[in-house]
Amino acid sequence: MARPKMKVYAVRVGRQPGIYNTWKECQEQTDRYPGARFQSFTCMEDAQAFVYGVEVTKCRPSKPTVLEKRKLPQSPTPVPPAKRVPPMKDTIVDRVKRVSAIPIHHDPELESCMAAWEARQIDAYVDVYTDGSSLGNGSGSSSAGYGVYWVDERFHSLNQACRLAGPVQTNNRAELTAILTAIRLNPEPSRPLRIWTDSQYAIKCINVWMPRWRSNNWKRGYDAEVSNKDLLQEIDKAIGKCEIRPTLEYVKGHGGIFGNEMADKLANEGARLPVLP
Repeated sequence: MARPKMKVYAVRVGRQPGIYNTWKECQEQTDRYPGARFQSFTCMEDAQAFVYGVEVTKCRPSKPTVLEKRKLPQSPTPVPPAKRVPPMKDTIVDRVKRVSAIPIHHDPELESCMAAWEARQIDAYVDVYTDGSSLGNGSGSSSAGYGVYWVDERFHSLNQACRLAGPVQTNNRAELTAILTAIRLNPEPSRPLRIWTDSQYAIKCINVWMPRWRSNNWKRGYDAEVSNKDLLQEIDKAIGKCEIRPTLEYVKGHGGIFGNEMADKLANEGARLPVLP
C-alpha cells in the first residue's frame, strides 16, 4: 500500500505567517484577511521557502533503490538471533537535555533571503483603512463623521476621528471625505497607497463613474448634477497630484477585520463631536 504524502500549508501573508499541518489551521490565519497569501506543499523545504519569500524549487523525492536478487555467501559461523532492545525510558528532563544539545545551524543564504524579503515588505503598500458614519442617516438631525486608520504603527499619529463639515451629514459624504483625507495625508508619497473601504459607492464613484462624469462636465446624462460633486472633484485633484495613483480595495464592513473595525470606531467618535462652524 502506497504511503500517503505529507501535506502542509504555508502562510506567507496572514494573521500569523508560518507553516500549518491542517487546512483548518490555515483558514484561521487567512480567512477574510486582506491580501492573504498561502499555498499547500508536500515538501517542508518548499513550504519554508514560500513563507520567507524565496523562490520555490520543487523537491523531488529520491527514487527507491531496487535491490538485485543475488545469492549471499554462506556465513562460516551461525549468526545469533537478534535481541529486542527495550524502549528507552527517559524523563522530560532527559529529552530537554537532548534537544538543548542540538547545535543551532545558521544558514547565511537563508538569512540573506529573509533580510531581502523584509526589505521588500518595507517597500510595499502603505495600507490605510477609511470609514464614514452618519448617526440618524437620512434624517434632518443626522450627524456624520469619518475615520482614518493607518496600519503601520509609525503613522498612528495621523489617525483621524473627525466630524463631517457642512450642512449635508450623509454617510456617503463621510466615506468620500475619509478617502480624500487619506490621500492628502499619505506619509510616504513615493510608496503606493492602498485604501481599504467598505463603501461600494465610493469605490464605484472613483474607479468607474468619475472618469465618465469628468468628461461630461460633472453631469449625469444631459443635465442632472452628480451627487457629492464637490468632494469627487477634490478627490480627482488629489489623485492627480500623487506620484503613484492610490488603489481602492473593498473590505466587508463589520467582518472582524481589525483595520476596518478601528476605522469604524474612529468614524463613530467623529460623528459624536460638536458641529463644525
